[in-house]
Amino acid sequence: MSSYDLILHGGTVVDGSGAAPLRTDLAVSADRIAAIGDLSGAQAREHIDCKGLAVSPGFIDIHTHYDPQILWDPELTPTSWFGVTTIFLGNCGFTIAPMRPEGRDACIATLGNVEAMSVEALRAGISWEFESFKEYLEAIGRRKVGLNVASLVGHTALRMYAMPDDPNRTPTDSEILVMQQEIDAAMAAGAWGFSTSKSPAHVGVGGRPVPSRMSSIEEIGALADVLAGAGAGIMQGVGGPGLGIPEFADLARRSKRPVTWCSLHQGVDRGRHWEYSRQTAKLRSEGADIWAQMACSPIIGQFTLVSPYVLNSVPCVGRIANLPQAERLKYLTDPAWQAEAERQFEANAEQRTYDIRFDRILVADSAKYPELVGKVIADITPPGKSPLGFMVELARSEDMKTRFKLIMFNYDDNDVAKLLQQDSTILGLGDGGAHTSQLCDSSYPMHLLGHFVRERKSFPLEFGVWRLTGHPAKVYGIKERGLLKTGYFADVCVFNPDTIDESPLRRVFDQPAGAERLIKEPIGVEHVLVNGSFIRRAGESQAGVASGRLLRP
Repeated sequence: MSSYDLILHGGTVVDGSGAAPLRTDLAVSADRIAAIGDLSGAQAREHIDCKGLAVSPGFIDIHTHYDPQILWDPELTPTSWFGVTTIFLGNCGFTIAPMRPEGRDACIATLGNVEAMSVEALRAGISWEFESFKEYLEAIGRRKVGLNVASLVGHTALRMYAMPDDPNRTPTDSEILVMQQEIDAAMAAGAWGFSTSKSPAHVGVGGRPVPSRMSSIEEIGALADVLAGAGAGIMQGVGGPGLGIPEFADLARRSKRPVTWCSLHQGVDRGRHWEYSRQTAKLRSEGADIWAQMACSPIIGQFTLVSPYVLNSVPCVGRIANLPQAERLKYLTDPAWQAEAERQFEANAEQRTYDIRFDRILVADSAKYPELVGKVIADITPPGKSPLGFMVELARSEDMKTRFKLIMFNYDDNDVAKLLQQDSTILGLGDGGAHTSQLCDSSYPMHLLGHFVRERKSFPLEFGVWRLTGHPAKVYGIKERGLLKTGYFADVCVFNPDTIDESPLRRVFDQPAGAERLIKEPIGVEHVLVNGSFIRRAGESQAGVASGRLLRP
């Protein structure tokens, strides 16, 4: 008679393939799934009754920004709380390696502007025990990580490394070669590919575009050639002028590798989401291995006027983003500056993908005026005042601590549900590790399974689980993960499909230098195993479990 380390008895096994659920048992031995079927008479060191619970593969989050945080928080919270067992770092072109010592300050400032990370936390938390990407992966390997981790190499970091004098200028052929060599060396060390961005929303130091935005399509194609030569990996990119869906399709053909583009949000570019969805589907039907990456949660950015990330892509706001507060206040309180900012909000000459509208900006938090929380700025601005001027007055009255929130995307559930069902989409954009004081979208698996599956019944449980597991594993080429299958790694999530949900947002101050972040807690996630070890048991996270691994393609 077989004997196992663990048997999960009587759960509803949702195997990640999209197949109908089956009530049965699942056994684990060491780091592998050892058996699936009737194991009522089998022996094991531990038996857990899973009646009424769903047993699924661990979820795969393909879009995080934990590149710095993993160095001080190898448990990768809060993503690790939500049933996620594998994450991808290095999205949107933003990594902290390769990075020369003289580029570190600019790297930190860029992450502060673009990903709204706390500059103080980055300065205190990044150990900088590396320069090359290989050395960065080795630094991760020395940590006792709780999740499986894969990483892309960021294009902005590559430009900072290859062009230390000015990463925003046109590179020489020899500098492009340096970037290619760095990607090649990174992939040899275990990197999964590379990422880039041409998004107008990505504004770096001093209001300048981030370096990757200054690249030509020929430069990006040269980097894609490295993936073709490796015969492995994936490219992720954020579109913008000169890098749209047709160009992503060309890069997929050129590299012979999958390309996933961001972001197919409902409401993107003033409602062009269906146009972009159809365009992606058409190019896929013509043979391009291209995927539209989308989120399932509403994209709501919280901000203060001290750190207004969601406004920084507007030129007159971006130009003052890095000024000392006293100097920034001179601009913020200037009626002429306010009028020009509002004009730029409306004109959107910088081609933002989202609208900045005062009927979608709300008061998120106000200690002095709690009665205004949840109120729409357009509705509460007094007659004769400009909406932005009113926001500045409100913020100044409480030492610039007033928090606002902008509803950016995914405000129509019907369209979001339909987009999720398109064959050309892939689910991602949890953004864990980024925008930590403004949002917490890393809980999106809870939103998908709780809101869309249970509450709205937009699609069955097996489809939702497939979107979180089997599908990203197949697209990204993750071997022996993403499915519950005998012999596969035992990455497993056990949850209650009748209660799975996410808690309300909560603000904590637990990052290096006491930096703040917004977090949520999971509801209904009972057990999570990474490579056969519990990182969550009976609804409680298990601190210090280091069963995650550094994955390579």
